[in-house]
Amino acid sequence: MGSIGVVQELLKLLCLENGILQRQGIRKHIVDQITLDHAITVKCDDYASRHVRALEDIAKGQRDIKDKEKKPLFLPYYFVIAILSMDFSTILMGVPRKKIEEIIKSHHHRSADIRPSDIGYLLSSLAKLQTAKKIQPPLFDYDISQRTINITDSTFYFFLKHCNKEEIIDNIENPLD
Repeated sequence: MGSIGVVQELLKLLCLENGILQRQGIRKHIVDQITLDHAITVKCDDYASRHVRALEDIAKGQRDIKDKEKKPLFLPYYFVIAILSMDFSTILMGVPRKKIEEIIKSHHHRSADIRPSDIGYLLSSLAKLQTAKKIQPPLFDYDISQRTINITDSTFYFFLKHCNKEEIIDNIENPLD
């Protein structure tokens, strides 16, 4: 989960904002919570462009509509909504397939039509979808043996912990609109 790179970037911002531009002869303690909060906001904003675009791309799915009479399930969209609806501790531990299915069904426009095989196909095709959308590094990996979704990009963990998820949900295009 962790990445020393994210920590190093935060430390660099903290040093710059506290006027520490070179190695110090005397140890300085930086204990300013406001400066730390600002550094976190700056890094979250830095990551936002890439991660929000990736979430939007995943939410769009492949969108090849076969049945013109019945609206498709749009499961990639609901998958993104489910991820953004979860508390961070659940995401951190790896999201069980059952939890994803429950949340998708609770938000879905046709929840009664969702079969376990639909969820299975969605999750097992996440890697293919991310490759098709040129999302590098990928954000999600489905571990079929553990039946869990894992985050594979440490900057995405940081982003999810500190972003305004409700705002992102509101701005992702709903395919039903």
